[in-house]
Amino acid sequence: AASSRKRHVESDKPATESGKKSGLNPPKLCTRILRSLKALQVASKDDKRPFIVHVSREISDQSAGTSIRALKFGLFLHQNKFTHIVKDGVKSVGRNRVCVEFSNAQAANDFLSNQILTLIKYKAVILTFNITRTGLVRSVPVDWLLIMAEISWPWQYNFPPFFTIQMHTETRSKQLAAWQELIIEYLKATKKSTIDIRESQNSPLFNNSAINRRLSQEAVLTVLEEMAKCGKAAPIDKSKTVWEIYWHSLDEWGNMIYNWASANGMNNSVCTLFELREGDHSEGEEFHGLDMNILIKALKALEVKGKCELIEFDDNQGVKFF
Repeated sequence: AASSRKRHVESDKPATESGKKSGLNPPKLCTRILRSLKALQVASKDDKRPFIVHVSREISDQSAGTSIRALKFGLFLHQNKFTHIVKDGVKSVGRNRVCVEFSNAQAANDFLSNQILTLIKYKAVILTFNITRTGLVRSVPVDWLLIMAEISWPWQYNFPPFFTIQMHTETRSKQLAAWQELIIEYLKATKKSTIDIRESQNSPLFNNSAINRRLSQEAVLTVLEEMAKCGKAAPIDKSKTVWEIYWHSLDEWGNMIYNWASANGMNNSVCTLFELREGDHSEGEEFHGLDMNILIKALKALEVKGKCELIEFDDNQGVKFF
């Protein structure tokens, strides 16, 4: 019995050099969160408000810069004569997700079954009772659940040893690579570009409450320093507590912006940085909504190559492409 207990304790340790079965084989996924995120097809007439439908664009490439803006989606609803939407009932709840609140169950169901959504590749679902009614699923905040529904979480996220930096060289390398991919996907989905290590454990990215595991601040720093080696991250302060994360290198961002400007006939013309980040013409582009500091750094990289010039006018910042 004693040796049995010992083997159980050591099961979280990394694989050894021997040919024994690795402790990092995928376990059965934790089902508590997955059950909570199950989508319902219809709302019942016996249900009580709110009747909230979540809408996202269907995309084949999860790394694409797809997004939905609440204002523009509200215009789509108006143009297509969808009714019984409550005042201020269209809200952004993620990078590629908006929620629409209806005043009654029938209106919500009519919206769900409308073929126009399928034709323009929108996916609409009603999330489970626990999310839309109580706001909590086993003490998990509702915004965490929406993020979890948005991201393709790797199987390791539900595996406790993933939250402890492993000592075995090969296992550690794979673990750090998986963390880097997850960090980039998470920041893309949430439209964020920085990580504050001091606040990291308050984020679902580093805190899986379903299995009661968190990545320590020291471990987060280890992952970010590994990302810095390949140009995917850089500390903002000397104490290395706040980091910028680059989904693409600054050169890649710059080239992406320049190619877009050239394709849209913007050479030898000036546009504001606001137009680049928030304008209708750049909507759907991956750099739309990009952090301003990263945008400026990417444009400065272009400026060095002689492809653009950063300018200031009337308390605004702009760029002229060549």
